[in-house]
Amino acid sequence: MVTNIIVIPLSNLIIYTGILALALGNIPWVSLMVAKALSLMVWFLNTFIHWMGALPFSVSRGIVISLPESLILYLILITGAVFISGKKKMWLFISLSLMILLSGIFLQERLMHASGSTIIVYDVRETGLTDFTAGGKSILVGGLSALKDPFFHETMMKSRWNEKVNGLFEFQNPLPLSCSRSFYYGGFFYKKGNFISFRGKKIVILDKTIPVKAVRKMEVDYLIVSGNPKIKLRDMMKHFIPGLVILDASNPLWKVKAWIKEAHGLGVRCYSVSVSGAFREEF
Repeated sequence: MVTNIIVIPLSNLIIYTGILALALGNIPWVSLMVAKALSLMVWFLNTFIHWMGALPFSVSRGIVISLPESLILYLILITGAVFISGKKKMWLFISLSLMILLSGIFLQERLMHASGSTIIVYDVRETGLTDFTAGGKSILVGGLSALKDPFFHETMMKSRWNEKVNGLFEFQNPLPLSCSRSFYYGGFFYKKGNFISFRGKKIVILDKTIPVKAVRKMEVDYLIVSGNPKIKLRDMMKHFIPGLVILDASNPLWKVKAWIKEAHGLGVRCYSVSVSGAFREEF
C-alpha cells in the first residue's frame, strides 16, 4: 500500500513525460532537459521499489495461486460486495459456496503434495545439486556452494513455493555429497555414501570412482553422474543397470556429449541437464 502511494502517481508522470519528450524532440535543449527528467524519474522509481522490497516483511512470498483460483477469489469479492449493497441472501449463499469450493481446492492441493514426491536435478553451472521433496519436506544433496548464488536462491524459492515445502526461506537439511555417514530423514529418505533410497526409488550418485560396495551389477532407478568422473559409460554399465542415467551440470559439456554418444551406442537412456535443462520427476 505504501509503495503504491508513490509508484502509481510516479508511473503516470513517467508516461506523460515520455510523451512530452517525443513531442518536443525537435527542440534541442528542451528535449534534453525533458529526457534527463524522465531518466531521473525512472531511476528513482526503480531504486524506490528495490529499497521497499528489501525492507523486512514488505513483500509477501510463497503464495502460489492458479488462474481458476484467482477467478474464484474475484467472484467471492464481487458476490460479497453485491450482498453488502443489496442485502439479498442469495448472494451471501453464492459467496459462501465459492469460499467452500476454494477451500476444497486448497485442501486437495495440500493432499496431493503431501502424498507426492519429486526429484529435481538442478541446472546450476559447474555444480551438481539434487533436491528430494516429499510431504512438504526436502533434502538437498550435492554442491552446496550453489546456495550462495542469488539467482539460484530465487529459483529455489519459487520451486519450493510450487511444491508447498515447509520452511520456504530455509534450505532444509543441506547434505554434502561427500558426507559418508548414514543419514535417515522423515521416513522417506536414506543416504549412505553414494547410495540413496527415496520413496522406493534407488539412486546412485556416481562421482570420481565406482563405489567400493558396487561389487556386482545393481539395478537402480537413477544413476546420477556428477563431478566429472574419469570413467567411461561402458565401465559404469558393468556395475549398474540404471533406468535412466542423468548427467548433471558439474560435468564439462564435451564429456557430456561423449557420454551421450556412448549411451546411444549401448542403448542406455540418458538425460543431460546441461543440454536439456533441469531434470524433474514426479511420482
